Amino acid sequence: MKNLITTILCLFIAFLFAQSQDSPSKKSSQYKLKFSKANKMGRMDEGRYGMGYTTDGKYIYAIYGRSRNIHYTTKSERYDVANDSWSKFFNNKTDKRYISAEYLNGKIYLFNGYNQDNSLNKKVEVIDTSTGEVNYLKDNPVPVCKSGTAVWNDKIYVFGGVDVKGRQIKNHYHNQFYLFDPLKDTWTLLGVIPEHKHTTGAIVDGILYTFGGYNNHELSSIHSYNITDSTWTYIGEAPLDFSANAITKHGDFIWIVGSYNNTGLLAAFNTITHEFNLIDANLVGRKHAGAVVVNDKLYVFGGVRGVGLSIQAAQLKIIEELLSN
Repeated sequence: MKNLITTILCLFIAFLFAQSQDSPSKKSSQYKLKFSKANKMGRMDEGRYGMGYTTDGKYIYAIYGRSRNIHYTTKSERYDVANDSWSKFFNNKTDKRYISAEYLNGKIYLFNGYNQDNSLNKKVEVIDTSTGEVNYLKDNPVPVCKSGTAVWNDKIYVFGGVDVKGRQIKNHYHNQFYLFDPLKDTWTLLGVIPEHKHTTGAIVDGILYTFGGYNNHELSSIHSYNITDSTWTYIGEAPLDFSANAITKHGDFIWIVGSYNNTGLLAAFNTITHEFNLIDANLVGRKHAGAVVVNDKLYVFGGVRGVGLSIQAAQLKIIEELLSN
């Protein structure tokens, strides 16, 4: 009996150790992040979800997507942070959703997504933010929708996604990992990400972090990729599964907003400590929304259903200081 108790105790200790190694800690902040009310800030002309989103530090861009009236939109809007107002940015003839957008050196690069007829978008669309002029680069070698993208050293990393071949055909989840060089207009296959899925990610100090995602079920895994060493590392599991989330970064933190089954999700991942912090907030629940940080404020906008017209903002400085201690 004594040996049995000892064995059980050892197994329990081993389990606790494994949990501490495989799961980023869940630190609950005692500070509630206060967002502006959804009806207090400027509203979009056309609400949308599944859009490309990015910022140049002055404007926040919401490009294409599916409108709240259940149709694809060719319109794109931008939000003037200083004046709290949305305005038309450009209107192209194409219509697509679940695309990825990245801002780099005065231009917005749009990748992937699919059109209203479910055909995958092969084009790399380049929008000049000063003129609204649209140009195209070489075709994407492996077009998908819902891919992750992230910028580092004037290059764009593109990873994962899903190959949508029709509404009645089972989805095919990808694990390809590409480097796109906008200056050279070249695609380089770097290998694969650790899982087949559509996912999101961000790069901080030369490390790409990917979070959760979906491949016929929601995921909670967190991985990192060292750009210098070209190596992947499994960090652990978040305390919940999530997908259809927005993602953005600020300093040492990566912010995750919304989820398909948990629209009120708000989390801050500390890239120094690898802590995954669930944050209490008065944020309106959203999925397939957009999120960016401008001047230390987190802006969350768009999303499925009635919130698709609204934008909310919250100051990050105080809570990030609390989470760093």
